[in-house]
Amino acid sequence: MNYKSMIFGVELALAACLLPAQAQTRAVTTAPSLPSEGQCQSEVLKFERVISFIRESQGPQEATKVKEKLLPAKVENEILGRDGYCGLARHLREKKLVS
Repeated sequence: MNYKSMIFGVELALAACLLPAQAQTRAVTTAPSLPSEGQCQSEVLKFERVISFIRESQGPQEATKVKEKLLPAKVENEILGRDGYCGLARHLREKKLVS
């Protein structure tokens, strides 16, 4: 398997993991409560676990490339500094990187 096929396979696997969560819809009957800092950290940790899996299966260079493509370090640091983990979790949800 060549390099580009391997990267495409990793991205495809990542998308497949996220697809079922995106396909689910639910009716919101009440206003959602604000998540706690712990809940926000938990959501960010989900994304980091995916990157960790890629690191273990494809190597650190590939994991860095995928993470930088999905969430550039500059953007991550800006959001964390400005809005903390809840801001980063919101960004990951908006980009459909976590469910």
